[in-house]
Amino acid sequence: MEDYRLDEWGGADSLISYIKGGQMKYGGVPTHRHLLVEGYIDRDNLYSVIFHVPLGRRVNDALSRAYAQAASNRYGSSARVTVTDDGFMVTLSEKPDLREFVHLVTSSSFDDTVRASIRNTETFKQRFRHCASRALMVLRRYKGTDISVVRQQLRSDRVLRTIGEMEGFPVVKETFHEIMEDMMDVPGPGST
Repeated sequence: MEDYRLDEWGGADSLISYIKGGQMKYGGVPTHRHLLVEGYIDRDNLYSVIFHVPLGRRVNDALSRAYAQAASNRYGSSARVTVTDDGFMVTLSEKPDLREFVHLVTSSSFDDTVRASIRNTETFKQRFRHCASRALMVLRRYKGTDISVVRQQLRSDRVLRTIGEMEGFPVVKETFHEIMEDMMDVPGPGST
């Protein structure tokens, strides 16, 4: 009550009750070292795997994309994701084995799985346009006239189709870097 300036009857009792309820139901409360995973079937018979991960939206965005990509590869169907600051949910059309599902993404496959999940997204195309503009591969102005964003995007898409498969091309690398480290929180090589 002193540390968080809560009164006994309002905040403190509610918080303690919530934590005890989670411990009784799930055998623990999610922390940065102890994550909880549960399954849920909705009215439309879609199966959701809910990850309680209190690590923030940027981390959960990366994790959710990795799990959705891995699930799509494993089950041969698309997966839908919902992301919050305190977790994420992957929704599938078929019921997976939860113990198997949790292990679809490993620390060794995580980076490549996230990359695969963002490679063909609109976010990647837009971020590539920004990076290509800074690299003077796509012009914003020509002979004193502004080039529309639509036209810039069309030119950027053409450039991306040409160089996109070149392993290690600097502008493509920078695009991945900006998405994975600025928009998401995917640690780089050598991080702990």
